[in-house]
Amino acid sequence: MYTKQWMFALAILCSSVVYNVNTAEIAGKWQAPLVRNNGQPAQPLLDLLSYLGVMHDGTMDGIMSATQLAWLRKTGTERWEMEDPYADRREALLTHLDNLGCVQAVEPMAQRYDYALVFGASIHALRSRLAYFFELYERGIRCNTVVILTGARPRDLTVENDDTLCDVTQQVLPVCSDWQRPARMPTTEAEIVQFLLNQAVKPQDFDMSCVVVVDTPMQPVPGGGIRRPTTADTVRCWLAKNPKAGSCLLISSQPYVGYQDITARLDIPNTFELETVGRTISPKMKMSVALDNVARWIFQEQTLRAAQA
Repeated sequence: MYTKQWMFALAILCSSVVYNVNTAEIAGKWQAPLVRNNGQPAQPLLDLLSYLGVMHDGTMDGIMSATQLAWLRKTGTERWEMEDPYADRREALLTHLDNLGCVQAVEPMAQRYDYALVFGASIHALRSRLAYFFELYERGIRCNTVVILTGARPRDLTVENDDTLCDVTQQVLPVCSDWQRPARMPTTEAEIVQFLLNQAVKPQDFDMSCVVVVDTPMQPVPGGGIRRPTTADTVRCWLAKNPKAGSCLLISSQPYVGYQDITARLDIPNTFELETVGRTISPKMKMSVALDNVARWIFQEQTLRAAQA
């Protein structure tokens, strides 16, 4: 029988599904498939489940249910708030995650795109993703419009305190030498994005007028209350602006490349061409966070396959 936590998580994840599903091929050269063409789980996924002793019936639906219960973080808990009971098995788990395509960097395959879509995150991942975009720009990759997919998630002072935001010594996203702390500090993730863009050293010829920050509002929850916007919510908020179809370079980071790729494909029409890239996994990444991501990726994979059936 499903727990209340599982049923609530299922409802939240289902809210990301629309019926205009992109039926384009999902798997690229970077991505080890979760599922074989016959609908059965791929060996790297089975190996991970076996290593961690996750019991299942051998079907993808059964694996989805089992991993939601075993790995999904508690409702209302952010990734950075998770404990890491798997820390002592980190090296072995990294090998399994690598076999699933969740560790190594994924690089762009083209030089020009109509859009760059940068997925929002907490400040450390945001800095890394923005820095990666600027690095790609310095390498000659061009995008006509740069869209930052973010929202009204309240700033978390545990990991996004003033010292962290104003750290001019960090080198992930270097700070301009003449940057001055503003009188008003950001209060939401979208405001943090603007803060970092103002603060960061950018390529000399980069035109900031091509940047669009999508500020997705907090989302209602069945029965009352609100929750922070998810990846899918931010994608849908951008689509509501009726962007012209074109090629999209989606900028994530590992281990989220596979999950965010398939989540975007559930909402973005197949008139768009999608390619998702991201830097290698952080050495500070908690294995519990990586497994939570795999559980969400499996759910979205099953959602897409059900919509295509």
